[in-house]
Amino acid sequence: TVVVIIVGSTSFMKLYTTTAFSEKGNHTIHILPDGSSVELNAVSTISYHPYWWAINRSVNLEGEAFFEVKKGSKFVVVSTYGNTEVLGTSFNIYARNSEYKVFCKTGKVRVSNNASTVELDIMPSEVAILDLKNNTGKIENDLLDNIISWRLNEFYFEATPLAMVIKEIEMHYNISITVEVDNLDSLIYSGRFTKK
Repeated sequence: TVVVIIVGSTSFMKLYTTTAFSEKGNHTIHILPDGSSVELNAVSTISYHPYWWAINRSVNLEGEAFFEVKKGSKFVVVSTYGNTEVLGTSFNIYARNSEYKVFCKTGKVRVSNNASTVELDIMPSEVAILDLKNNTGKIENDLLDNIISWRLNEFYFEATPLAMVIKEIEMHYNISITVEVDNLDSLIYSGRFTKK
């Protein structure tokens, strides 16, 4: 009976999952068991195992989120597009529409694709971009405003296809936009404005 109780308890700890979701038009903040915080952009989800947290700090992400991780054991963010590993830092992950971009604000971040054939280490103000179709990755220096403007309820677009701009606006305002233009992907937009 003791073995059954131990196996049952361990299974429960490993399998019990907590999920946090941010709906269209919203940003939400979720505090993880170790005090690390996750700010979820609109239409984004995280899930993790709270009772297994002391053994394995791992979060599954769909969408976009900004993480402020408390120092401690290895912290891993897993998504369909790639994995990000840190010890204690702050960073933003964009994992949507087959794109995987990680911006390091503080500390050091390791980014890899799910096949683990590409691995990039980035430092503050650097962005790791995984090209999932070609199984490659690159590091760029980018403006802080461009990457995490969503946290300030601002939109910042630079040479962005208009179709992507419209998708972002729909998601943040919880609206649907119909555009009667055939070549929407070929139209490029640059601009900055607040959500208000």
